[in-house]
Amino acid sequence: MEVSFEDKMVEGKKFDDVSDYNTAEMIYTEAIELNPNSDEAYFQRGRIYLFDFRDYEKAEIDFSKAIQFDPNKDWYYKMRGDVYFSMKQYENAIADYTKSIQINPMGPEFYFVRGNAYMELGRYDAAVADMTRAIRLNPYSDSYYNGRSLLYIRMKNLGRALFDCNRAVELESEEPLYYETRAWVYFELKNYQKALLDFNRAVKIDPEHGSYYYGRGKCFRELGENETADADFATAKKLGFVEVNAE
Repeated sequence: MEVSFEDKMVEGKKFDDVSDYNTAEMIYTEAIELNPNSDEAYFQRGRIYLFDFRDYEKAEIDFSKAIQFDPNKDWYYKMRGDVYFSMKQYENAIADYTKSIQINPMGPEFYFVRGNAYMELGRYDAAVADMTRAIRLNPYSDSYYNGRSLLYIRMKNLGRALFDCNRAVELESEEPLYYETRAWVYFELKNYQKALLDFNRAVKIDPEHGSYYYGRGKCFRELGENETADADFATAKKLGFVEVNAE
């Protein structure tokens, strides 16, 4: 019985869904051989190259092929933009994210990723505008608030950063990274007790993450509890946090 292109795409997705990306990539390649003009096949294989293999050159080629065969899909440009972002080609990323927005101006994720690219280029006003637009389109995204808080931290606008940190935690109280972000805001505000509470929350949720112990150690050091600080620095190092500096 002859295997069709559609059969190959279904089979590839099955392996993709169970994280067998090597087999999925092979099957999507076979699908492309059966239908070399399929934008969807290139897109699915490109996803594997981008997220699972971190092979950015191959991912760029596949997303470009997908765009060639269907230039009206917003996510094709977004994904190629993600490739450029990963390669630190931020201007190229912005160009593709802008194309996604032109196709679908109501897609909050496109503004958010473009905002991240603007942030990396130090174009903070544009970054704030895009991230704020993303939040207005989806005011219930904890990751958008957390992302904008990181932008405000770079801008040294700790008051607005704290507001966004609080909102992210309200929306998703079980994400330890949000407590860590807020803890560093408190730390910069020299409110070491509140910073300590947030690092403690992060450690409680994920006790295997070295940076939380490092941050907590910094708080203990500022509070004069040097032995406790040294213990946390040691734990952070044991867990693989390589930038520990207890001095």
